[in-house]
Amino acid sequence: MKLKYIISALLITIFVFGYLFHKEEEKLIAKFEKERRVRNKAEKFNSSDLFQADATQKKIETLLSSFSIRESPYSDSSWYVHKYWSTFDQKRIALTAKINEKGEFSLVSQYYGKKRILHDRIFVKVGENLYDSSVVKIDVPIDHSPVVEVWETIELKEEKDLLIAKEISRKIDEPVYVRLWGKEGYEDIRLSEENKMAIRETLELAILLKS
Repeated sequence: MKLKYIISALLITIFVFGYLFHKEEEKLIAKFEKERRVRNKAEKFNSSDLFQADATQKKIETLLSSFSIRESPYSDSSWYVHKYWSTFDQKRIALTAKINEKGEFSLVSQYYGKKRILHDRIFVKVGENLYDSSVVKIDVPIDHSPVVEVWETIELKEEKDLLIAKEISRKIDEPVYVRLWGKEGYEDIRLSEENKMAIRETLELAILLKS
């Protein structure tokens, strides 16, 4: 009778240990499966990242073929300028753009004339919408000599200037008028289709370089 009791107790113990071992085994399998899914997901994510980075780099290389590099005379930085503007006669009124190697974007307003206007901002009409740029602090030179030719260039790089470039790019088919507004006068121009496209490609390159 005692032996029968011992055998029964031993069988129960073996059953309990077998059950607990099975449960631990299930936990380990579940843990390994979870780690495998996380690892596979990470590998897929990394592959997607690499594909996206490769696609971005190809877009940058394609766009860069439309740009020339100009060294800054005041620093070690370089600027990308669309080749469309390299064909420009410098003796003209224009709105262009440029970016540095970090993707920092600037609109560039250029005035040429027989008298100064001392412009420190621009107003831009895209379709029916009117936008004003940031205001640039300029030094007013005192010069009583006869004026033959005047060049004025200002860089506009604030958030509202970036908004102007985005609106020009977004509404590429809309007419765009620019007024260079100064302390001693103003001048109006209408942007050509090629000029608008050059601004859009410059902005696109800036976004890709920053990404």
